[in-house]
Amino acid sequence: THQKRKHTSIPPAMAGSHPLCLSGFSSSVLLLLWLCHPGLASLKTIHKKVGDSVEILSGLPTEGVNAARWKYKDQNVADKSLIISNQIFGNRLHFNVTTLSLTLTELTLQDSGNFSFVSEQNEKQRETVFITLLVHESITEDPILTSTHVSTDSNLTCTVLVNCSLKSTSSVSYKLSDGNQTHEGSSRQYSIRKQGEGQVFTCTASNSVSSRTTSKIVTCQDNSTEVGVVPKGYLQVIVAACAACGGGLLIILLVIVVVCCCRKKKEGADSTELTVYADVTDLNINSNQASCSLYDTIQEISPTHQM
Repeated sequence: THQKRKHTSIPPAMAGSHPLCLSGFSSSVLLLLWLCHPGLASLKTIHKKVGDSVEILSGLPTEGVNAARWKYKDQNVADKSLIISNQIFGNRLHFNVTTLSLTLTELTLQDSGNFSFVSEQNEKQRETVFITLLVHESITEDPILTSTHVSTDSNLTCTVLVNCSLKSTSSVSYKLSDGNQTHEGSSRQYSIRKQGEGQVFTCTASNSVSSRTTSKIVTCQDNSTEVGVVPKGYLQVIVAACAACGGGLLIILLVIVVVCCCRKKKEGADSTELTVYADVTDLNINSNQASCSLYDTIQEISPTHQM
């Protein structure tokens, strides 16, 4: 005799897990349970972008279904036999009682989460269906592709670090291509030839709902600054600039010294002229004083002589 397989449902708490947790630990647990008990539950993930609409289907037959209920996390959102009030999605959620599907419009990032569908067919409970809805933002800008000169390998080649980035890096994956090979990741070192028009690199940034691509021609001369090393050309410029500054300072010092010497000479000449002038003046004064004395003497003698 064959025993009938008993269908059991997973506790609602598992259906109410956070979408990120479900995509990690909880998804692994559910997958393990499903592998061990194929009739227990089925898993599905839907990716949508902000502003889209989504129809969530159980994928099970609808004939003979006497009970059906949808849950979002740990809350009932639709029931075939009941009218759900205080709907967390408001007027954005619509339940089709014929197809037993949910339609959610004007999606937001907060709508991401785990839906579960529990139903009975001919008075027997069927497998529980778990559907994870993940809502993403669309990538609306081109990625930024930059390059940094790392080293000069020889007279023919140099090594550059090519990097790809976005202002918003949430749940974004990158691919870099040099025209021959494509590599996963946002940065990679490449060896390119010095001669020629350069190497074309392409960066693609993508998530589950969108992607953007940008390209750039990179040459060894684009960013010739080596990491931690001053290039020879720049070194010569620095030396020339220092020599020019030193020569300029020397000329300024010489001019200052000459000006100071000239001022001192001028001050010495002015002092000598003033001394000679003073001596001549004193001599004139003394001569005048002597003449006045002789006149006074004659004036004093003359009356006596007349007598």
